[in-house]
Amino acid sequence: MRNAFILMLIFIAVFQIYSSGKTQSLAFSRVILQHKNVTDTVPAGKVWKLESYATESEICGSGNPYMITVNGFQNYIATSGVDGNGRSFQATQTFPFWIPAGGILSVPQNGSCIEYVSIIEFTITP
Repeated sequence: MRNAFILMLIFIAVFQIYSSGKTQSLAFSRVILQHKNVTDTVPAGKVWKLESYATESEICGSGNPYMITVNGFQNYIATSGVDGNGRSFQATQTFPFWIPAGGILSVPQNGSCIEYVSIIEFTITP
């Protein structure tokens, strides 16, 4: 279900770019390090390419998943396992992946081994 939602967002972004009848391209804008406990929205006219992540070594051995949240949906981005509450999880997303304008990304403060996510921001140009 989560993968379908992400794919739907990507499809909508691609459709909007090509449905305008104009050829558009992406121009590099900047590199972002999205830290834990911060929520950001992809600005209008931009897309984000999530490239990789860094872990917080203190909690990663305790069974916490590698998780980020995109538009309110949890995405496990590493191997499968069992979290600290005994719930099993499996990777639902691999890098790289894209988030279109208006998408909301957050790295939860608790329950995730991820310290930050590395993002490349692109501007959509005509």
